[in-house]
Amino acid sequence: MTPLPDPLSFALRGLWRGRTCTSHYHARVWYDEYMLNYNIKGTGVPITDELRGYVEKKLAHAEKFLQGDTTAHVDVELTHQDLRHGDNYCAEFTASAAGAVYRATRWGESMHAAVDLAAGEIMTELGRDKDKRVRMMRRSATKVKEYLRGWRTKI
Repeated sequence: MTPLPDPLSFALRGLWRGRTCTSHYHARVWYDEYMLNYNIKGTGVPITDELRGYVEKKLAHAEKFLQGDTTAHVDVELTHQDLRHGDNYCAEFTASAAGAVYRATRWGESMHAAVDLAAGEIMTELGRDKDKRVRMMRRSATKVKEYLRGWRTKI
């Protein structure tokens, strides 16, 4: 099992870059020898340790859908627009895995509410795709099994 890195080690190695209106955080999360690459970008919102930890906690739920895919990458963009009526905060999740791209964008009254809504939407998309892949695999495996038993003449 790979030990978890110190959260501040990314900042010390220069992987976190802060600007006046935009801040970026590039990191990797380790989950039992599986590494999920992600970027967090904030426009008009500073990426605090608390907000980064909250997004990481939400990304931990996506790990079960992206397990075993070493090319999986998630971009998280957090935005604040002051002149917008109603919901001012936007969270945008873009996940790419196994050649497919999944995207979820949600607005909320607080950053945490927007992250919750967008994370729920991306989990729904990832779960739907996983169910589809499992269903197709089981259906094709049933056809092969019936062919081998002699109940079918074509696969």
